[in-house]
Amino acid sequence: MANEKKPVCDDIFKYPNLRVNHLRHSLSIASDKKIAEGLKKSLLELVIKDEMLPYYINLCTQFNWTPDESTVKCLEEKNQKVLNNMTEKISYAEEQFGYEEVKDAIQAKANYYCKVGDKDNALTEYNKLFDKTTGIGSKMDVLLVIIRLGFFTNDIQLVKKTIARAKEQLEKGGDWERRNKLKVYEALQMMVCKNFKGALANFLEAIPTFTATELISYDNLVFYTVLLSIIILDRADLRKKVLENPDMIKVIPPGSFLYKFASSLYSCKYNDFMTCLVNVSEMIKNDIYFSNFRKYYIRQARIPAYSQYLAPFKTVELENMCNEFGFSKEFIEEDLVSYICSGKLFCKIDRVNGIIESNHPNSKNLLYANTIKQGDILLNRIHKLSRLVDI
Repeated sequence: MANEKKPVCDDIFKYPNLRVNHLRHSLSIASDKKIAEGLKKSLLELVIKDEMLPYYINLCTQFNWTPDESTVKCLEEKNQKVLNNMTEKISYAEEQFGYEEVKDAIQAKANYYCKVGDKDNALTEYNKLFDKTTGIGSKMDVLLVIIRLGFFTNDIQLVKKTIARAKEQLEKGGDWERRNKLKVYEALQMMVCKNFKGALANFLEAIPTFTATELISYDNLVFYTVLLSIIILDRADLRKKVLENPDMIKVIPPGSFLYKFASSLYSCKYNDFMTCLVNVSEMIKNDIYFSNFRKYYIRQARIPAYSQYLAPFKTVELENMCNEFGFSKEFIEEDLVSYICSGKLFCKIDRVNGIIESNHPNSKNLLYANTIKQGDILLNRIHKLSRLVDI
């Protein structure tokens, strides 16, 4: 087990090239024509350089491009030539050499399929490689590349299934580095699936020992951690786990934008917080993994700010709240009403007197309301089940 920290092959961490997908996402949201043209050029250069014919065809479908016949023909010839050569090497290794040479030849073919964006064939070869691989660490490396392939092709079911396989391997042993990597991979999967609380727990745990740079950068890890901390952590934990966390401060020192975003909420500087939130919205838009939750996040991020502002008071003048947050009276009223109706804020608006009255529920009332809510959900499920039984 002494060599378990050594990967199956260093090349296994190179694929797939996730930068290609980031360029693809940037192109999909680009509104400026010149910027879009530059992104398209950079994207196609990478695709052609890496001989990514399956990916190129997929791109043309997404962006309604007409595939260039000469490009398709050239990539087809290159793909076929390389794959024929690799198939011959596998056969030759099986006839003339031993276990290690056969395994290396299979991995080279799997990596090539992964590199060009051929998910199905890559999975076939990686599963062959997994079966021929001994040692938990080496098996984990194969599973981690399959998880990355799942993220690359937006196949979240593949990601979930492979994370479960990886956890089974780690139950048998495994080194701390692969465990920490898997923690980050699972955190990203949970975040993509909107399990923000679980994702944050894993991100916070991974920060001191982060090594999964083949999946996301350390800056991105901190970015996601700050975003999720804002909507999940209470004020005391926000200070302890973000603002006073030495590992976080290395990336977002006091004075940096993300530090200001978190500290403005903690310090009750609500106007600054809302101004930061506008810029955060643009950052989220540009992020391939978080962009789908942009509107949801911006809405959720206002809840702790409103709650924190209203908590110390029995009543608050509406005009004062407008001044604190930099919002118009109409927006504040409409926004508060939507949160009140959805049970996110406990207060009521007195429009006649222009005040907001806090109505903090006690723990018994909250428990009662939650019990009723869960009961309604259970009844609805029973009704659906009974209809299926009748059918």
